[in-house]
Amino acid sequence: MDDFLYQFMKRLNIPVSQRYLKTLLQSHEAYPSLLSIADTFQRLGLNYHIQRVARESLNTISFPYLLPLERSGGDIIAIENERDLEEKADELVSWNGVVIEIEPAGVVSDPQNKSELGRERLAKVASIVVLSSVGALITVLLINSFSFFGAAWLATCFAGAALGYLLFAKELGIKYQAIEAFCNAGVNTNCDKVLESGGAKFLGTLRLSDLTFSFFLFQALLFTLFSAFDEVRGEILSLLFIASMVAIPATVYSLYYQYFRMKTWCRLCLLTGLVLILQSILFTGSFFASEVIIAELKFGSMLCLGTLFVAFAFGVVLLSERLIDANEDFEKALSAGRVKNSAGVFMHLLFQQKHLAINSGEYEILIGNPDAEIRVTMASNLFCNPCKEQHKFVQEVVSTYSDKVSVAFRFVKSSKTLDGIVSANEYLIQYWLTNIFNSPRESDLTELMLKDWYDLMDINKFSDQYPLSQEIGQATYDVEKSHADWILASEIRRTPTFFVNGYELPQNYKIKDLTGLIPSLVESLYTQQFPGSKEVVT
Repeated sequence: MDDFLYQFMKRLNIPVSQRYLKTLLQSHEAYPSLLSIADTFQRLGLNYHIQRVARESLNTISFPYLLPLERSGGDIIAIENERDLEEKADELVSWNGVVIEIEPAGVVSDPQNKSELGRERLAKVASIVVLSSVGALITVLLINSFSFFGAAWLATCFAGAALGYLLFAKELGIKYQAIEAFCNAGVNTNCDKVLESGGAKFLGTLRLSDLTFSFFLFQALLFTLFSAFDEVRGEILSLLFIASMVAIPATVYSLYYQYFRMKTWCRLCLLTGLVLILQSILFTGSFFASEVIIAELKFGSMLCLGTLFVAFAFGVVLLSERLIDANEDFEKALSAGRVKNSAGVFMHLLFQQKHLAINSGEYEILIGNPDAEIRVTMASNLFCNPCKEQHKFVQEVVSTYSDKVSVAFRFVKSSKTLDGIVSANEYLIQYWLTNIFNSPRESDLTELMLKDWYDLMDINKFSDQYPLSQEIGQATYDVEKSHADWILASEIRRTPTFFVNGYELPQNYKIKDLTGLIPSLVESLYTQQFPGSKEVVT
């Protein structure tokens, strides 16, 4: 489902990270339900609308939209125009009547998506630069010493390396729609079944994908030596001729294993075998053309190139193992995320934490919706670097769910002052009371003021940007004292400390984890009884 949604959003020019989209969807407790899609769209800050309509009314809805089907696995079809609606009419038999409309957007507000998308784009640019450089180098070498044999050899190297990559991609679970269609087309073909069997491993551990990729990529490197240093031409061709002869029985065994043992075919494996046979024909032709003279092959050259290939191949194996381990860790993290993002699990842990009576006074410094069902209280220090880091996630939570959550701030008393007179807490609170409190944009201005403070964390610089128009009043002293008294009575010994509806945030959760929890928390928080817990009356 995540690949389908990514391709759909890509066609709408919505800049979303594929990996981040997969993380949001698959770490949702209700994946792969409609709720996981809706919450992901909200998390990304996209404009969407869900409604239930009759079949005959579909052509009156503005394109594009998604239609969830009543099948296992969360199947969805995308309708982007009138033609799609006509061509997919048969699939509407399984449609459940729900329509998800989504507006194309050139910007996604989620900051983490922006960061992940930047990494993906950098990786693509780096890949293009590397491939272009290699292509340019090989082109120059071909022009300088062109031969039909060299061109044919290089073509088989690239074809084999591409097949090796596709085999490896399957190991990682990377799916390309065209390749999946090719692998599963026809009767009695199943690439995955063959590749996951024991016969697809050499000596029980080395994967076919690693060996294939290493073998052909190593040949491409030899081609550069072949072209740049004519004196090693004969020895390289002799070694490759021997290797191509060894590859023939390996190809025959592959065919035997697929036909007699697995009783199914792997099309990628068959293509790999075909490339090996073509190379055998090429090098055999060189042998009969007297370009390959086995008798002149030196033991030192064989040992040198053989050792180099083994080192190269095991380097590829080590890299692939790291990638596979990283992919497995990522998949495990997604599964763990579904548990962690479960409202039931979170509330079970939350209700076991210390519970405080957090009474909002007349002057409550907060951002978000004051009437929100999810009320977070943050005990912080204005000169605390961890508070500064966590405040970024506080802003993210509020900006994503501004109508569902509020965050109130209680400050630890500070000894740092302006000109030895006004403390940082007093200055900040006085400015807030004078210029922000009860204003139409109170939440936005409070958020901006706190952001600017944590960017500076210097009372002198802050006072230049936020000058006071009047002296510190009694209300400021009262607010500061109420914060200090609450923190003392609550026995808060570290900052930042967060409370959700009066309960201390569980140890294994961070404030940023709320972005994956708030939608389900709003639905279920008040349907459960708050059990008895340690309570501090303030």
